Amino acid sequence: MPSYKILGTILTKRPFGESDAMIDVLTVSRGFETFVAKGAMRSRRRLVGGLEPFTRSEFTVYQSRPGKLPIVQDLKVLVSRFELYRDFEVFTRLTEVSSFLAKSLPPGVPEYEICDLFEALLSAVSAGGRAESLVLSFFLRAFGALGWRMDVGACATCRKIPEAEGDYVLDFSEGRLFCPTCRPAPSQAAVVLTSLQARALAALVLPPRLKAGIAVDPAHERTLRQLIDRYLLWHTGDTHPRHAVARGTV
Repeated sequence: MPSYKILGTILTKRPFGESDAMIDVLTVSRGFETFVAKGAMRSRRRLVGGLEPFTRSEFTVYQSRPGKLPIVQDLKVLVSRFELYRDFEVFTRLTEVSSFLAKSLPPGVPEYEICDLFEALLSAVSAGGRAESLVLSFFLRAFGALGWRMDVGACATCRKIPEAEGDYVLDFSEGRLFCPTCRPAPSQAAVVLTSLQARALAALVLPPRLKAGIAVDPAHERTLRQLIDRYLLWHTGDTHPRHAVARGTV
């Protein structure tokens, strides 16, 4: 097969044999792909600067025959994003996103919305945005693109944005939020939220014109992350270690 060029962003990099590297790439035209970079772990000159996570490049790859992993022959770095490696917490959170995508996306299937969401996340964090809230918002939007939509911007029944005091209910089986007036009877698939928790969750998905002063305070982020982890566990059986949700005030 002849070589071809493909645009993508590196999700993960790991050793492959003694000197090669295997890279998982979120490509624009073919979705999730895995490439081999020959000699990349031994040589400092081989594809220098272009194989680190979050780097966006144009890859020239060659596949000897169907079923074999494509080999990176050359690349042109478009966006390096080295600034993301300076903060360990930011790097860790973005690595969790990369791992999620690598495990969730089927190989060879274009995922244009996911590509756009991931690039927007990396650009916003690079520009100084708060990584935790941006990552949480990314997960909610990515769930929707993958078919696990969480309808948390408003009550699923009356469509009112969370504002009333009282207990809200988040149904994990359907990904829907219910206000105190419309909430169904509790079930094993549901978790009870305070009004502050419901407002903070809605702030992750509402457009600016509808937030009306609702913000994601850093104090909310731990609980929101636990909710998202539990939702992921419910639908896929896979999650980060933190997935237990305890009812309380954010």
